[in-house]
Amino acid sequence: MMRAEDGRLVNLTKPESGGDHVILHTLEGDTIDAVVEPDGPYDFYSLVGVTVWRKRPELRHFFRDGNPFDRKIIKRPGMTYGYGSRPGGWSKTKRGRFFPKGMTEQIVAVLKDRGQSPSGAHKLAKAAYDVIEEMMPAAKTLRNFLEKIAKVYTECNKPTRWENALGLPVVSAYYEPIKQTIPVKIGGKRRRTNLITGDTDDIDPQANTSVTANFVHSSDACHLHMVANAAAKEAIPLVTIHDCFGTTAPHVKRLREILPEQFIELHNRDWLAQVLLSAKHNLPKSVHAKLPEPPKRGNLDDAGVLQSPFFAK
Repeated sequence: MMRAEDGRLVNLTKPESGGDHVILHTLEGDTIDAVVEPDGPYDFYSLVGVTVWRKRPELRHFFRDGNPFDRKIIKRPGMTYGYGSRPGGWSKTKRGRFFPKGMTEQIVAVLKDRGQSPSGAHKLAKAAYDVIEEMMPAAKTLRNFLEKIAKVYTECNKPTRWENALGLPVVSAYYEPIKQTIPVKIGGKRRRTNLITGDTDDIDPQANTSVTANFVHSSDACHLHMVANAAAKEAIPLVTIHDCFGTTAPHVKRLREILPEQFIELHNRDWLAQVLLSAKHNLPKSVHAKLPEPPKRGNLDDAGVLQSPFFAK
């Protein structure tokens, strides 16, 4: 939607053959001459992992067998950054127990599954976060724009709103919950727990940090809607699960063409200008000066998705 060159890192265009050629230096002084090509010519998660591996040698023990292409340890932080995820870290309960949050929690889950210590996982989360922001500055710019818009809505005690490419309204609404503390017995011991019994009319500040995820989900949902409409026009049977599309064998080739076609149609509209326009319509003029201008668009040709073999598999 920003036409940013960063899109090449996630296969929005036809990648150059051979992948990303890198020279890696090990702690022992050896070198690894490698091509980042586990899932295709350009794999974003592996690129992030390799970059962290190179820049932060003290974190290499988190990578399985010291392998710089340990994609699994980086995948969830790399994927959820685009939904507004942060490095997180360790928080402490009233009982003095520590628990992970954000990207740290995602990394801890992998480490526990492998039987590795989660100690210091927050350092790897922060390193991955910093590398992602360095590699994909447009994603950071977009997230900051949306969060600034949401913050103004919250200050006005209104839910953030926009319209998708089909003109359907999207409302990102989070309200402060009404909590009631009740006593319960668990395992013969008396405990107290909070029960949410309803919502107030006050906007929860969570709306500010959740807007990016909701915006991305609304874009995905709109794309699915458009694909379903296009398939129905050609009498193509369709089944979907989140971002997976299926049809019967005779229609696979045509559906594979419809997916990028509708993606291009979806992003022919300047979504971010629409978000700002909606904010100016829904919020009082007295706060319009607080609203940020949409990020500048880049020069990436979105028609390149038609030649991308990895846009949809």
